[in-house]
This record gives sequence, structure tokens and C-alpha cells, in this order.
Amino acid sequence: MARPKSAAQQTAGENKRIADLERSRERTRRGSDIGELPAVKDAARRERCRTSLKAFLIEYFPFSTGLSPFSADHERVIGRIQDCVLAGGRFTNAVYRGFAKSTISENALLWAVLSGHRKFGAIFAAEAGLATKAIMSIKTELSDNDLLYADFPEVCHAIRALEGKPQRCASQTHQGERTHIQWTQDTVGFPSIDGALSSGAIITSRGRTGSILGLRHKASD
Repeated sequence: MARPKSAAQQTAGENKRIADLERSRERTRRGSDIGELPAVKDAARRERCRTSLKAFLIEYFPFSTGLSPFSADHERVIGRIQDCVLAGGRFTNAVYRGFAKSTISENALLWAVLSGHRKFGAIFAAEAGLATKAIMSIKTELSDNDLLYADFPEVCHAIRALEGKPQRCASQTHQGERTHIQWTQDTVGFPSIDGALSSGAIITSRGRTGSILGLRHKASD
């Protein structure tokens, strides 16, 4: 028959359990924190592209919008998008098939958010499947584009830290503070990082026949 534990033994056992639990929590906290952000690799390039959508499309996307020289039609459309982002307004671009409308639109929205010009952006497509495809394209650039990672580490480092696992969003921290990052089927919530131009920004997508009335997002701040 086991001898009953003394009060001292019970206290020691409880203290050990608490210490083990705290060590486990600390390991979880360390695993959830993205650590120090890498330095911006080319600050001059980033600043040069901050107010030039054309430069951004060429510099950061060498395999899509930067692959070939822009035509006069492309430059006119890109200029109108830039004016709309920087100064506001509404307009319609009607262009021919094969113009790379979708790719330019997706990359332009990344420029607007990463450069701090807009905090909320939405892409609307003809149907839900195309809307999902658009947000997947944007997510691929944010997670895999090494040029974006080099110059926008405050965003891309946090995204890569997820390692493709959206369930890590809820616990991700930076210097002990939650980043509130989102990585869902139709929405990218940019990490809340002090000093980041895109901190807390949102990019979302919707199909034309989906629910778009009252489209909104409440930021953590």
C-alpha cells in the first residue's frame, strides 16, 4: 500500500507541474513569435517604387508584369490606376483580351497596400471561382516572391512564418504582441507591425454574384 504524500511532497509536486506547464507555454510563445524582422534589402528600390506603379510592376514582378516592355495602352491604363489610388476617383478600363488585366490589377492592389496608399482593397470577379483564383495569386506573390520578401519583410516574413498553416494566424506574435494576421480563402489580413505602412491592411475578393453589400473589416486598432 502506497504511503500518503506529505504536505511538502504535494507542494513540491504542484510546483513542478506549474513549472513544467510554464515551460511548455514559453516554448509555444517562442514558436509563435516571428522574431526580429530582416532588414530591407534595397531601400532605394522600395522608395523609388512607392509612388510609381509602373516601376513597382516592373521591378518586383520580372516574370509577369515586368517580363516585357509596356505598350502605350498599358502605360495609359497603369497611369489611370495610379491616379485613382493616389488621388481617388472612379473609372472603367475597357481593354482587349490578352492585355493582362487581371495580373496588372492584382499587382497594382499589392502596390497600393504595401506602399501604404490604401488600407482596404477588394477584387471583384465574374464568379466566385475566379475571385478565389485572384486572391490565391496575390497570396502566392506575398509568400513566394523573393523580391517582395527582400524589400517588404514586415509583411512577407510574417507570412512565411506561417509555413502555409493558416491555423497559426491566431497565435502569431511579434515582440510579444499579436500580429492579427489573416490568411483565409478570400481574405489576406496584413500583420499589425508598428511602423509598417501596410499594418493591419486587408485585401479581399468576391464573386460578382456573391454578397458585396456592406463589405467591411474592423481592424485590431
